[in-house]
Amino acid sequence: MTMPTVNHYLTWLGAMYSEAARLRHREIEPEHMLLGLLAQGGTAAAVLAAQGVTLARARSAVDKMADADLARVGISVSASLRPAPVAVDDLDQYVGSDIPLSQAAADLMSTRGTSFATSGQALQALISSTTASPQSRVVRLLVHCGVDVGRLRTELSETVIAKTPASGHYRVTDEYSSHGLDRVISQERFVSGPMAHVAALLGDPDRLTWWALPREQLAEALSDGAVQRVEGRGRIGFMRWRLEAATPARITWSCTAVSGRHDGETVFVKDLHLTEAPGGTRVRLVLAHRTWGRLGPLLYRFSWRWNRLGLENTLIGIARAAAEDS
Repeated sequence: MTMPTVNHYLTWLGAMYSEAARLRHREIEPEHMLLGLLAQGGTAAAVLAAQGVTLARARSAVDKMADADLARVGISVSASLRPAPVAVDDLDQYVGSDIPLSQAAADLMSTRGTSFATSGQALQALISSTTASPQSRVVRLLVHCGVDVGRLRTELSETVIAKTPASGHYRVTDEYSSHGLDRVISQERFVSGPMAHVAALLGDPDRLTWWALPREQLAEALSDGAVQRVEGRGRIGFMRWRLEAATPARITWSCTAVSGRHDGETVFVKDLHLTEAPGGTRVRLVLAHRTWGRLGPLLYRFSWRWNRLGLENTLIGIARAAAEDS
């Protein structure tokens, strides 16, 4: 479950930012960095889930630790006064807002000799005996969740991260080519939630805005999908999402243009394959889509990297939605 270093940094920064925004915090703290790794779904998330630390459980631990810290100085905050977390389908509204790194997080990121190039290395840095004291919030959070941090450090140092391709390339099968689709890429990530729970989430049209469709672009909710409003280059278009198949191990969504000169043409198919994994679910997202116009195949040599990054962000959205619904 490795990914290119640039993609890892971009998706991790986005995930930790979303976790801080969700809690309405003014700065990104080290605990948000840990939550971001859990949402990202790489090696760190899989290792932690095997020890019982899911994104939902870690989020709960952050709240309980905050209450405990306040209680030590004689402050008690009632539930009615505590601001509610931002709903998962409202987080997109916070994109572009400025949430800076705290001093503690900035110091950690700038520690000489510390690598954050993969999720496994980032987790090592967050709990390293040289960068994190027993009273650091990340170590306390993991201890609160029942983790033996010393054992976790040893396990991470001994873990050999399997080298896997950053993106899988599938042969375009008749199943996809019959829709006029000519390009297929895929990404796989770990989601800390039971397979049946994840399948129910991904196959529910009412929760499309939790992971796939920005709520502000929802034009119409349908029993088997939704209509999405898309704006760009001074034009407005509409796309129809339809649930094509939903089984315990596979959920398939299609998206078709329902306006403009491509009306009736399938824009893409998102195929989600689920397998059980220790502590959660391994999700492989396959995107089958088309290249447009004569220059489409040529431009795709450059644009496919953005499509891959989009898949990675979608998988992080699935992890956040699974934690929200647990």
